[in-house]
Amino acid sequence: MPEIPGTWDGQDSQGNPLRFDSGLTWDSLIQQPSTPSRKMPAIHVIVGFDNFTDNNIFNLATAVSAGFYGSAAFPNPPATLPSKPVFDAANSAFGLSIAAAKAGGPAATADKDNKRAALIALLRQLAAYVQANCNNDPAVVLSTGFKVGKTTRTPASELESVPHIRSITNGATGQFIIHIDPVPNNHGFDVRLAPVGPGGVLGPYQSGGHFTDSRSMVVSNLIPGTLYSVEVCAHLGGNRTTGWSDGMQHMSL
Repeated sequence: MPEIPGTWDGQDSQGNPLRFDSGLTWDSLIQQPSTPSRKMPAIHVIVGFDNFTDNNIFNLATAVSAGFYGSAAFPNPPATLPSKPVFDAANSAFGLSIAAAKAGGPAATADKDNKRAALIALLRQLAAYVQANCNNDPAVVLSTGFKVGKTTRTPASELESVPHIRSITNGATGQFIIHIDPVPNNHGFDVRLAPVGPGGVLGPYQSGGHFTDSRSMVVSNLIPGTLYSVEVCAHLGGNRTTGWSDGMQHMSL
């Protein structure tokens, strides 16, 4: 705590008053109040997985598989955490169950929900470990594939309307029909797709085309029987584009 010399008004040995202008100084120090340090807001790993869509859960787990395992920030995770083979197997099983539930009945949906719950449990274990060992560094959290909760509200003027895929249906053989929610002041949309391989690993993205009508975007020349992850971005004014939407998975027929 910083200290400064101080003076004192009192009386001399004869009882005469002493004033500040008398030249008397008190050989002591007065502690000055310290300026409170500004605390960095504590970051937190987003773990509200129950509110995620099935596709968002699958995509998050895919990102965590690639980012967490082998991460320089966490080179030696404890053995109590799920191993990469166990985690990837759970994610792959869930990804396949999503497609099966779309074509199946109540039993297929129940199986998908069970696999979703199992994958979420593994994600929560990893998220808790990252939260406890990230040293409050958002870059470390993001490098693992997890997302960081916002500590401040972003001004509305800084937000861009990232598209949201409402649904994907099958048209003719090897054809998707993609429907998205409206994006204000858009100048068209781009679609990209990536095949989903074993373990939920995404293959290379391919362009699905540019569209001006968000109500019905038809993508053709897909491989029947292949599970794809589909994303959309919007073109805005001033040569700007939004970020890519969350991927939605769908099986080509």
